[in-house]
Amino acid sequence: MINQLDFTDKSYVLYHGESTTILPTIPDNSMNCIITDPPYAGAKRDYGYWSESEWLSMMEIIFFEGRRVLTSSGSMLFIVQPNMDKVGKMRLWVWEFLLWASKQWNLVQDLYWWNYCTLPSEMAMPKHGLMRGSLKYLLWFGNSNCYRNQENILNIPSDRQIADSQNSKLTSTRRGSPSGTSKNYKKMSTAFQKRGGVTPSNVWPITNGNSTDSAGSNNHGAGTPYQLCERLISYLCPDNGIVLDCFAGSGTIGQATIHQGKKYVGIEKFNEYIPMCEKRLEQAYQDSLLPLFYQKERQVIDYRVENKQESLF
Repeated sequence: MINQLDFTDKSYVLYHGESTTILPTIPDNSMNCIITDPPYAGAKRDYGYWSESEWLSMMEIIFFEGRRVLTSSGSMLFIVQPNMDKVGKMRLWVWEFLLWASKQWNLVQDLYWWNYCTLPSEMAMPKHGLMRGSLKYLLWFGNSNCYRNQENILNIPSDRQIADSQNSKLTSTRRGSPSGTSKNYKKMSTAFQKRGGVTPSNVWPITNGNSTDSAGSNNHGAGTPYQLCERLISYLCPDNGIVLDCFAGSGTIGQATIHQGKKYVGIEKFNEYIPMCEKRLEQAYQDSLLPLFYQKERQVIDYRVENKQESLF
C-alpha cells in the first residue's frame, strides 16, 4: 500500500506496472480527478490485445478502484472510441460499459471529442459506403455536483455574435424562434463580453496531434492530442489538484497537467513507453520551473473549425 504520494522533488509520479495492480495500492480520497485514454477492446496494438469481455473485466476494477481514490468532489473521464467487428457491424463494448458504469455511479453529462480531420478508414471506402469514424466518447462519471469550471473552457464567439453585440438597433425584446422558444438576443449577444467567451458545447472539435511533439511524433500510435488534455484538465481539475492517469502511454495527459501547475500520477505497463513518458514528463517539469511560466493570462481558445465563418457553438 502506498501510504502517501511523494511530490517533494517533482510534480509527478510515474508507476511502471499494471493499473489493476497498482491502483488498489493508492490511498483513498487522494485524487481530484481521473482522466485517461485506455486501450480499446478488439484492437491489436503493440502494447496488447483485449477481447470485449477482457476489457470490461479490466475496466470494472479501474472503475471501482478509481472511485475509491477520488475525493468527494472528484470525477473520472475515459476517452474511448467505438470500433467495428467487421464492416457494417459495430462492437458493443463502449455502450455496455457506459450503461453499466452509469448504473453503478452517475453519468454527469454526455461529452464528445470530434477529430474533424480524421482520414477515411477501410470501412469508409466507396465500396463499403460507410462514414469516417471521427467521434470519441468522453465518458464522464461522478457525483452530480462534482467539480468543474466552465469559465476555464469558454469558446470564442462567432462572427454573428460579435456583430450582434455591436448592433445598436438590437433590442432587449424577446423574440420567438423556429423551435418555439423565445430569446432575448440583445442579452445573449452581450453575455460573452461579460464572461470573456461563450458557453461551450458538449462536442469539442480538436484535431489530433502535431508534427513535432505529439504522441504520434514520439512513436505512439494511439495518443491523445495535447489540446484535448489541456482542456479536460482545465475543466475537471482544480488549481493545485492531482490528476490520475491509469494508462499513461507517452505522457501527454501528464505533460498538460504539469504545464498547468497541477500534480500528476501516471501508471504505464508497456516497457517501451516508459522512457518516452519519463522524458516528456521531465521536460514539462523543467518547463514549469521557468520564471512566470504559470502567470500567463488565460486565453479563450478558438474551437471553431478551420475555414468556417460561424462558430459551431
